[in-house]
Amino acid sequence: MEEMEWTSMTEEEFTERFWKAHNKKRDEGEENHWIAEGKRSEWGTYRDVDMEELMETKYMTDDPLNSELIWLNVSSPTRDQLIQLFQKFELHPSLFQRFLQSSGTETFRNFGDYHFVELRAIDGENWTSEDLVIRFIMFPSLVISIHHHQCLVFPQIIYGWKKGGRNLYSRGHAMKDSDWVLRAAFHVIAELLDEHMESISTEVRTLDELTLLFNPENQSELLRRVANCRRILTSISSQITRKRDFCAALSAVVDPNRLYYFDELLFRMEALDEKAQIHRELLSNAHETYMARASIETARISNEISAIILKFSALSSVLIPFIWLTGVMAINISFPGKGTPGDLEEDHSAFITLTCLMVGLAIISLSIFKLKKWI
Repeated sequence: MEEMEWTSMTEEEFTERFWKAHNKKRDEGEENHWIAEGKRSEWGTYRDVDMEELMETKYMTDDPLNSELIWLNVSSPTRDQLIQLFQKFELHPSLFQRFLQSSGTETFRNFGDYHFVELRAIDGENWTSEDLVIRFIMFPSLVISIHHHQCLVFPQIIYGWKKGGRNLYSRGHAMKDSDWVLRAAFHVIAELLDEHMESISTEVRTLDELTLLFNPENQSELLRRVANCRRILTSISSQITRKRDFCAALSAVVDPNRLYYFDELLFRMEALDEKAQIHRELLSNAHETYMARASIETARISNEISAIILKFSALSSVLIPFIWLTGVMAINISFPGKGTPGDLEEDHSAFITLTCLMVGLAIISLSIFKLKKWI
C-alpha cells in the first residue's frame, strides 16, 4: 500500500483501506509483505516489499544503538520462504514447525541473540482466536513478524505510529526499539479486549433487565442471547487470563528500564479479568433469576389449568348418573318399570347381571387406583 495522507483518515478508514489493498494483492496472487523503518530523528517509512527484495536487503540485528529500527512483516509465508528466512537470520531449527502452524498460544523463548514471542490476537468475530497468531523474532534492532491470517493489530499499530500521539506513539518512543513493537501489539489487543468487554457489559445489563420483566413470548430469544453472551464471555475471559499470565512472565525478563509499561499492561489485564468475573456472576445470577421466574410462571399456568380441569371434573360428576341411565335404558333388555303394569312374567336377569358387572368393574378400578396411590 502506497504512502498516504495519514492525518486525513480515521483509524477505521485506514484499517479498511489497509486490508483492501492487501486483499487485492492476495487475490491477484501477489505477496503481502511490508517493511517499516523507524528513524532516530524522524517518524520513518512504511512500504510494501516482495520476498526477493526482503531477502536481498542487509539488516543490522545486533546493534541496539543502530540509527533505525527495522520491522519486517511476512504474511502467509510458504515453506520455502520460511526456509530462506531461517537461513538468512540463522534462526533455531526448533522454531520451524511452529512457524508453519496457523494456531498457537502465548509463548516466550530466549535464544540469546534474539527473543521468540508468540501472541494470539483477537478480532471480535473469531472469539477463540486460535488461528489469529502472530509470531515475532525480536533482535535488538530488527523485528520480524510472521502471521497466516489478517487481524486488526498491524494496521492499528501502523496508524498509531504514523499518526503520532502521546506516550506509546510519541516521537520519543515509537519505533525506537524492538520491545516497542511488542508493547504496541499488546496495547492494541488490550484496547480490543476492553472494547469487547464494554459491549459485553452492555449486553449483560440488558439481559439482567429483561429477566426481571420476563416476557413469556420472548423466552427462546432471551435464552439464546444468554447462551451466546456466556460463550463470548468465556472466550474473552480465557484470552484475558492468558494475556495476564503472559504479561507477568514478560515482566521478569524485559529490560528494567521498560518494566513499567509491562507492569501497566499486567494491571490492565488484572482489571479486565476482575471485570470479566463480575460479568460472569451477573450473567449467572440473571440466568438463575430467569429460571426462577420461568418456574413460577410455569407453576401459575399449571394452577390455572388445574382449576379449569377441576370445573370440568365437577360438571362431569354431575352428568355421570344421567349418562349411565341413558346408556342402560338404551340397551334392548328388560328392566324394572319398562314393561306393562301388572306383567308378573318379566325377566330382569339381564338387567341385574349388567348392573352387577358395572359395579364390579367400578370396584376393581377404584382398588387399582388406591393401590397405586392415584387417589
